[in-house]
Amino acid sequence: MFFMYRKYLINTALIALSCMAASAYACEGVNEYPDWTAKDWEGGEANHANAGDQMVYEGSLYQANWYTNSVPGSDYSWTLVASCNDTSSSSSSSSSSSSSSSSSSSSSSSSSSSSSSSSSSSSSSSSSSSSSSSSSSSGGGESTISIQENARGFCDVDGSVDSNNSGYTGSGFANTSNASGNGIYWAISGDAGTYTLSWRYANGASANRSAIVNTNGTSVSTADFASTGSWTSWSSSSVTVNLAAGYKDLSLVANQASGLANIDSLQISGPNVAAAQCGGPSSSSSSSSSTSSSSSSSSSSSSSSSSSSSSSSSSSGSGTSSSGFPSLSELKAFPTAEGYGRYAAGGRGGRVVHVTNLNDSGPGSFRAALDETGPRTIVFDISGVIELKSKLLITGTKGNGYVTVAGHTAPGKGVVLSGWTFGMIGGSDVVVRFIRTRVGTASGNTMDGMGMASAENSIFDHCSISWTIDEAFSSRSANDITLQRTLISEALNEAGHSKYGDGAQHGYCASIGGDTGSFHHNLLAHCSGRNWSLAGGLGKSPFVYVGKLDIRNNVVYNWRHRTTDGGAHEVNFVNNYYKPGPVTEMFYALNAQNDGFPGTQRYYFEGNIMEGRWDESNQSEGKKATGEPRDYDPWVDQPFFESYVTTQSAGDAYYNVLADVGANRPVLDDHDKRIIEEVRNGTFTYRGSKTGYPGLPDNEADVGGLEDYPVIRRGANWDSDGDGMPNEWELAHGLDPNNAADGNSTTFSNVGYTNLEMYLAELAGDFD
Repeated sequence: MFFMYRKYLINTALIALSCMAASAYACEGVNEYPDWTAKDWEGGEANHANAGDQMVYEGSLYQANWYTNSVPGSDYSWTLVASCNDTSSSSSSSSSSSSSSSSSSSSSSSSSSSSSSSSSSSSSSSSSSSSSSSSSSSGGGESTISIQENARGFCDVDGSVDSNNSGYTGSGFANTSNASGNGIYWAISGDAGTYTLSWRYANGASANRSAIVNTNGTSVSTADFASTGSWTSWSSSSVTVNLAAGYKDLSLVANQASGLANIDSLQISGPNVAAAQCGGPSSSSSSSSSTSSSSSSSSSSSSSSSSSSSSSSSSSGSGTSSSGFPSLSELKAFPTAEGYGRYAAGGRGGRVVHVTNLNDSGPGSFRAALDETGPRTIVFDISGVIELKSKLLITGTKGNGYVTVAGHTAPGKGVVLSGWTFGMIGGSDVVVRFIRTRVGTASGNTMDGMGMASAENSIFDHCSISWTIDEAFSSRSANDITLQRTLISEALNEAGHSKYGDGAQHGYCASIGGDTGSFHHNLLAHCSGRNWSLAGGLGKSPFVYVGKLDIRNNVVYNWRHRTTDGGAHEVNFVNNYYKPGPVTEMFYALNAQNDGFPGTQRYYFEGNIMEGRWDESNQSEGKKATGEPRDYDPWVDQPFFESYVTTQSAGDAYYNVLADVGANRPVLDDHDKRIIEEVRNGTFTYRGSKTGYPGLPDNEADVGGLEDYPVIRRGANWDSDGDGMPNEWELAHGLDPNNAADGNSTTFSNVGYTNLEMYLAELAGDFD
């Protein structure tokens, strides 16, 4: 991930250099917001900007990074080019500017070796919330903040965020791989002046470990981390540096072969210091007063163009509320929910149910929490493996459901479901986030991983699915659903599928249907076929294809003989990135299968890429139609319906997805780190034990089986009133940790999110 971050810094530097001579005339003749530069179709109204278009807003010149209809400078779709009022490029800390990066920096996806620093037993962490970067001000503008891992201002680690040594605060500690040059990366803003940087750390080695302190690519100091005697003993080390005003990248990089000490947190004192958005200034994080417009970006009502068709409103408005949370533009399942399931209500306003053990069933189990009725939010007070003994399902007729599963509330490495299927049959308004499943062969049954059957108005976000015998994911008879930011990998290939028998290969990724179903920003890796299978189904009378599917900005890697095929009535297939791997045998992305029902399937295929084979300029090479009869053209040149997804080009989506996919809160597990690195590097680690195919396991044992997921239990003082919000977070935000009723209040939201939802959103990184 760091190479992407360095790429961003280089691009920013080039933009700055190119603008050194810019002056007020650079803005002359440039459209001023909201006088848009581009139309969705000839004759339509101008309603957006395309990639490369420039616009002026509040005295600054911005350039669009991709199709966008957001306020210039309000989000990552814009790059600040210059000030219209100065004689040089603007690189200030104005709260209305927003530097661009096509991929947001989130929890580390880089592969890491096991560090020698992990040597102690698992233990419950202390109760510091990992989701907030708290600050306290003293006189003269001097402020102090503390940045925890996976919180705003924490950008990356060349290694992993671990939780196997006790005594840490937050959700864990940053543990670099043991080598010189590996580091940890943060982002802050503030005025020019003297800053004190203090790291809380543990060094169980006998020798000191030193590191270089850098800001914006320049070395400013050296930090020394003396031995603390054990990996569970914590101390602090500080340096004092002089820093310029504005946005600042900070890094701590090992300058010796042992890597860094384990870093628990970074405390910074300085003039108006604040945690910043990784990759550039953010309109909601600058210490200066915000001057951006209070109007939020809204979705276009017209069909999106063939370039990238961004049609979703930004998750946040352009201001910050008095509570410190961003002002939001609409009430969705959570602020970053997109697609047709984005309005799922989940358990909003209902009770909180705590999962307190890893049992398959009984009081305190995940199954018992799902079996309850009425609106509810499920939080996890324990981490580890839940070994299922039967299917784990959210059931009910349409109109029932109303549950939020908040997997990211678990301590340690989170929870993993093993042995059986997890999903929903019937029900509506279900929100599932940060759940991983590793099904495997132990049950002896042919199992899917996750699914949404007869679901309505529901969304699965940031999940991870592996080691399935039937499809890893499936959806049938579903209305208004979304699957987003989910990592599907290593569907077991020759694993004894009950329908096809021994020797049959069925390493299939996903079979999807919906009306309308949104599938965006997912990663599909090491699955032989059905990447995706379009299961729109047939209407009863007449026999015509049904289903509306929007498939965009997904990344697919190392399929063998099938990519996307099947049939549905209307399909938007936009800006997906296909990367052939060592087992890949065929090189088109979409096969429209007519199957005797002419005129009932149509496809909009645009902006897709197959690395090394074809790109946006020759889309005809990426698609084909098969089946009889062939007397009609299934391809159209306009999308069928809005996507309600913030859409990047396929190339940008590749980096964006690899930076933020899977169950990465509280942390990515080793399995998903490996998968992401294999995709990034175009490699594989394991072969199938029966087929020998690279990257396609036949049994979970082929890839080493389940890794260790330490069992960590929250203490009774973590959440005294049981409202789902930790005591420390409540105190930091002025709430009463002994008043359960404040969880359903809407103290911090301008659109109706409850306080519990705002906590869960912050914990998920939705405001980063």
